[in-house]
Amino acid sequence: MSDQQHKSKGTETVKDTAKPRKKKASQDTDRIENTNSKREDILLESLLKDYNAASSGPSKCPVPCCNQRLTATSFKCQHCNMEYCIKHRLPESHSLNCADKAKRAAHSVFQRESMVVLTAERQNPGITNSRNFSAARTKEDIKKRYKERLEQTKQERTVGKKKGKK
Repeated sequence: MSDQQHKSKGTETVKDTAKPRKKKASQDTDRIENTNSKREDILLESLLKDYNAASSGPSKCPVPCCNQRLTATSFKCQHCNMEYCIKHRLPESHSLNCADKAKRAAHSVFQRESMVVLTAERQNPGITNSRNFSAARTKEDIKKRYKERLEQTKQERTVGKKKGKK
């Protein structure tokens, strides 16, 4: 029964003696060429859309109810990468999501800078009130001390490894 298969449909029995066909190499290459051409078509379509959008002239501000045309004076938002007119150039004026992102970014910068000041104040009390205090300079000093500590620990590790091998 391995060569012949019996199929029963109702009262009638049908013998199928046909052998399974082998796939042709040309069918496989046609299928591969079709998928490659589909990918190329999709890529070409996206490139054409980008080209048409760029060559169609100045577009309008994406904020609803704003009909201002975007020209050389347009601003690109660093959070959403979209261009806006002068009126909507600030993240708070064109999107709540961008406003949140800008707020979080400003907060993290403030935290980093305040840590520099706090670290300097801990090391030398009253230094932040002096006239020649510079947060940038103390930040550089902190980085320098950090690098020195890293070098020192690296040297200790290499000395420890050499002693362990002897």
